[in-house]
Amino acid sequence: MAKGGKVLVVDDQEGIRILLAETCSLLGYEVTTVASGLEALKMMEQDHYQVAFIDMKMPGMNGLETLEKALSLNPQIKGIVMTGYGETFFLEVLERGAYSIVQKPFDLDEIKGLLESALTDGCNTLNDKLG
Repeated sequence: MAKGGKVLVVDDQEGIRILLAETCSLLGYEVTTVASGLEALKMMEQDHYQVAFIDMKMPGMNGLETLEKALSLNPQIKGIVMTGYGETFFLEVLERGAYSIVQKPFDLDEIKGLLESALTDGCNTLNDKLG
């Protein structure tokens, strides 16, 4: 297994999947990428991931649905939701169990910091930290 565990990247944009996969791999993590929520759930049934980067807006199952189903399969997964659509739903996403939210376009240093934090932090969600 890689240095810090397994990361799943769920985004319908191939460029985002490639960028995150390369970044996580360079940091020593084992990375799997998929283009949809349905594919993500299939992968989670087959393997155990510590962190999942999940795009909010995808065809079919959106990021919030994917996050909720991922948490039902693996309550310990740290779900980081990615969005380019503003802050209007941030609180709802965090209340539904996201570890964090990343605004697109994101800074790779932010991604690295979130990944390291998610894999060393004992809390599963921001609500756990605050409560």
